Formats: sequence, C-alpha cells, structure tokens
Amino acid sequence: VSDSTASFAVFIDPSSNLGYRTIPEGTFDLFGVIDQRDSLYRVVPRGPYDLRFKGNGSGIAFTLPPYIFVEDTSGRYSDPVGEIKIVLKTWADTIKTFSLTLPEELGDSLKLTLSGDLTGTTEPDTIIDNTFYFYSVKLLEDTISLSNFSRPADPCSLVFEIKTSVDSAGVMQAIFEQPTVYVVYPIAMVQAPGPDGLNSAMVGKSVRVAGVVTGPSEVFSPEGKTGFWIQDRSGGVNIFSNSLVGPFNLGQLVLVKGTVTEYNGTTEISPSSSGDLRVLFDQYEVPAPETLRVSEALREDIEGLYVYVKEAEVAAPPSQAGTGKNLYIWNGQAPIAVYVYPETNIDLSAIQVGDIINVQGIVGQYDPEEPYNSGYQLLPRVPGDIEIVTTPPREAIDLSISPNVFSPDIGEVLRIEVQGPATTRFTLKVLDTEGREIARLADSRSGPFTYLWKGLDKNGNKVPIGLYILQLRALESDGQEETINKVFVISTPFK
Repeated sequence: VSDSTASFAVFIDPSSNLGYRTIPEGTFDLFGVIDQRDSLYRVVPRGPYDLRFKGNGSGIAFTLPPYIFVEDTSGRYSDPVGEIKIVLKTWADTIKTFSLTLPEELGDSLKLTLSGDLTGTTEPDTIIDNTFYFYSVKLLEDTISLSNFSRPADPCSLVFEIKTSVDSAGVMQAIFEQPTVYVVYPIAMVQAPGPDGLNSAMVGKSVRVAGVVTGPSEVFSPEGKTGFWIQDRSGGVNIFSNSLVGPFNLGQLVLVKGTVTEYNGTTEISPSSSGDLRVLFDQYEVPAPETLRVSEALREDIEGLYVYVKEAEVAAPPSQAGTGKNLYIWNGQAPIAVYVYPETNIDLSAIQVGDIINVQGIVGQYDPEEPYNSGYQLLPRVPGDIEIVTTPPREAIDLSISPNVFSPDIGEVLRIEVQGPATTRFTLKVLDTEGREIARLADSRSGPFTYLWKGLDKNGNKVPIGLYILQLRALESDGQEETINKVFVISTPFK
C-alpha cells in the first residue's frame, strides 16, 4: 500500500481474523506493529479494527456478549444473557444514516433500542422485513440493544449486517467487519457425564464452544502439541490439539470447534485443524475463581473450573513428579493434590509442611485406569497462584494423664504431661464434679513439664474416691487463652 510519501508492505497473519478476508480497496487508516522479515520492514495489523475506513461504509461494530448459548429445552443450562448489544463506533466522520439487518434466527418478537453518543431519532424510520433503516441521526457511538430474542437450537453464526453513510443523501455501504454473535453449546453441557456418571455424554460428537482462556497454552502444552483451558458462563474444559498452534494466552476469548474426547479422565475438545480455533478478543475479562468451601474436595462436576482454595495447610513437602512437582494440601479435612508444571515458574523451595497457603488454579484430572473416578488435581498457572499466608502454626498445647483410674491408697500416682511452647504460662488444677478447686498443681508455670500427683488436696489431705476433673489453662504470649479438661477417677482396692 502507499500513502502520500511512499509505498510499504503490509503483512496479514493467516491465523488472525484478517487472514481469510479480501484485500480491501480504497482509502483507510492503518494501525499495526512494525516487524522485519529478512531485509523487508512491514506493518502487521492485529485484526479488522486496525483497518479504519472513512466515508460511506465507515465505522466498526462488535457485539456484547460475543456468544450466546443454544436453546436449552432441559432447563439445566440456562444462559443469564437476556440482551445482545451491538456497539457501533465511528473514527472521524459522523454517521448520518445507517441500516441494520437482523438474522432471521432471532425471531420476529425482538425489541430494539438505541442509546449512546447520537442525536436524532432513536426509532427506525423504515422497517422492511428484518432490516431497520435510520435516516435522521448524527452518530459517533451507538449501542443497539436487542432483547426478547429466540435462541437457535444448534450452533451457528448470527451476522448483523450494518451499512453506513456519512452523507444524509449518500449511498449506504457495508462496514468492513460485520458484527457477529456466535451460538455455541454451554461447556457445562459438554462436561455433563453420561450413564457412568464420569465420562462426558457427548464423547465422539462435534461441538462448538466459546470461552476465556484461564489456563494458557504456554503452560499446559505437551512438547509439539497444544493444550489450554477455557471457561464460559457455565463451566470449563480442556482444549487439546496434536499439532502446535497458537499460542493461546490468558484472557483471550476463543471460539473452538472440535470433537469431544476423554483422556485419563479429563474431558477434552480436540480441533481437527488450526481453522477450528479462532481468537475473538485478545483481551477479555477472566472470570473470578470459584472459592471452594472449607473441606470441599475436587471432583468431577467442577473439572475444568478455575477455583480458589483459601488457607490450606501443606500436608507434605513438594516432590518431583515427571517434569513437574506434586504438592499435597489440606482444605479443612479434604486432601487436595496440587500439580505444578515447570512452565509456571512457580518457586516451591520456601514451602514446608504446616505452612498455610492460598492456592488457585484449574481443576484437572489424571487417572490412567477405569473407572476414572480419582486423580483430581489443582493446576496453578502463574507464580501468583500460590501464596504463603503463614509459616507453620504455633506448637500445639496438649494435656495427657496416665492412668485414668488410680489408687493413692496403694501408692499409685497420676502422671500428668503438659506440652506447649516455653513462652506459654500454664495453670493446672484438680476440680470436683461441681467445679470446686480441690488442688492447684501449677500456677503460671512455663512448659513443657511433667507432674506426678499423689492424690492430695491443697491442705495435704488425701482426696476421697470419686470422679474428678484435671483442668489445664494456657495463657500464650500473644494473649490468647486455651483450656483443656481431662476426667479421671480416684479409686481404692477391694479388701
């Protein structure tokens, strides 16, 4: 192409959204990255929005959200999206007239409203079939909201044809990139198990889904292959290709067509070619992780989801496993296996048993044997996914007695062992069943220590036979208090 000064090369990356488009004609503004191949410098546009036309046919448009779910007759996969928004923007020239042709698949009961940086009518001047014409506007940016629409039963692409003119009497021309809504299966439907309760009911079927990359390919791709995780509004799933494509980065919104497979318990969608993988947006909002409840374990119905485990306890030190490392943690009373790929660049050297950590990542599975009901793993993605909250907790305070039944009359004693930090002060009492103090064996004594009680009260007299309570009160250096009670019996031998 050439401007007023010289000619230069433009390179269209075949894997980009421009790769399958006709070379545009006419005058346009060009944005892109300058790179060099051999001795040739060139401009590389990143997508359709980097070619900005002026005059009739100017403007860009995109849809929010970029995808919706197919019609759900089961009631199990309802889509919270009840409105499609088409955002139409101009670069320089004010749009004076435009038309919008709606896909017939959306039905005939649609409601359409306009809002944004425009003046003039917000109602169409003319409606012919499913095309809406606006002749009296001055538009810089407009949001066209569509509600009360029907959902197709099968995946498809809904193209909204927009034509614009910067002249009130001009001929409207189609904009370069027509906004599209992709109708896809919800990922939760792909993940839903069949009769065995584990493997996807859609194994072997061709599906189309869309989702945000939550686990990037630079971390989860085997050598010479491509693997990454995506998540939509219903669930998450692994994408796997035997060829090297991409990369697919954290936060990209990706459209995927492929066959549903199972690999060692993990549900995957396998594209047959690079054309079955399409990046819709380079930067899209990554969903917030779902926080697991205390003692909630990893399981089949959350496979593929991005989750967060708060204040887990490290149960075993990190250990080598293949090219990565295993780390075992306790989420309350639920054990969780964490697998850390080397590509995450997560440093586990400072982690030790007893540490309290926060961990987030993708719920994966590796179970090489049927029935594929174990091997669930939490898969961190980046260094920030593992955070040490505290070092090992304080030394535990404990009280033990032996025997539980003893007879001072024949010379037996009660052996009392107190365990705890040296900085903790302990008070040790013997109480009767009414809570009255019979004897005080230690008062503000540091631990740990062992005490042998001969069964004498605070006045030096033998305590009568019966049931008693040994009470330990611990006052820690930070002001926290803890009380432990143990029950024992004083007896006498038969004559």
